Amino acid sequence: MNVLAFADTPYYEPVYTEKKIDMVFLLGDIDYPVIRQIHRDYKEKCPILGVLGNHDGPDFFEDTSITDIHGKVLEINGVTIAGFGGSPVYNKRKYCQYEEHEVKTFVDTVETVDFFLAHSNPVVDWYTSINPSHAGFQSFNDYIQRAQPKHFFHGHLHEHYSYQIASTQLHAVYPYKYFSF
Repeated sequence: MNVLAFADTPYYEPVYTEKKIDMVFLLGDIDYPVIRQIHRDYKEKCPILGVLGNHDGPDFFEDTSITDIHGKVLEINGVTIAGFGGSPVYNKRKYCQYEEHEVKTFVDTVETVDFFLAHSNPVVDWYTSINPSHAGFQSFNDYIQRAQPKHFFHGHLHEHYSYQIASTQLHAVYPYKYFSF
């Protein structure tokens, strides 16, 4: 399976690959015009699934073929995918900021999936002192330890790297990355 993932993308750079893209993942904080361009480029080619980030508007996926997977578990082409957008609460803005208990309520209902899509990160030692909005959700860590999804994708940190928690491969995406599984 070939996946193209985008996160925290302020500009669009066409991604060229000779391989067929099977799914596109949007991990939040992607500028509105960029979302529209990704939709135009991939809507006829493959499913596009996404979650919104803490800087996105509630209407960013409207009038597109993008499936908002926030708070859902779906099966597409034999692959199970769950998602949770937004970040921890850090200011008075009400949209796409969540309390820890809200994340826990959702992830406690999710069994093992192939792909979990999130905007925010799990709590990781090297990011706990950055700022409250990037502290991550402990409930993601608890879910990963309990259910061990195959892959957990997130954005939000404006860095690209992969790491592992238990048997789950985590992928921090910025601004985009091609994956082949």
